[in-house]
Amino acid sequence: MIGQEISATVTVVSVDKKANTVTVKGPAGNTEVVKARDPKNLEKLKAGDLIELTYTQALAISLDKPAKK
Repeated sequence: MIGQEISATVTVVSVDKKANTVTVKGPAGNTEVVKARDPKNLEKLKAGDLIELTYTQALAISLDKPAKK
C-alpha cells in the first residue's frame, strides 16, 4: 500500500449544509465535492472563500496466483 498526503489552496464554489459537503475548485480548474469532517466548519464558509484542503491519496495492490484449470 502506498499513500501520500496532499495539500492545496482551493476556492469554495458552493456549500451544501444539508449534505455536509462543500464544492471546491482546485488550482488546475477541476471541481470536487468534499464531505466536511466537522459540519460546524461549514457555517464559516461561503462561495469565493479560499481554504487549505488536505487529503490522503492511497493505492493498494493485491497479487493472487491464477487458479489451476
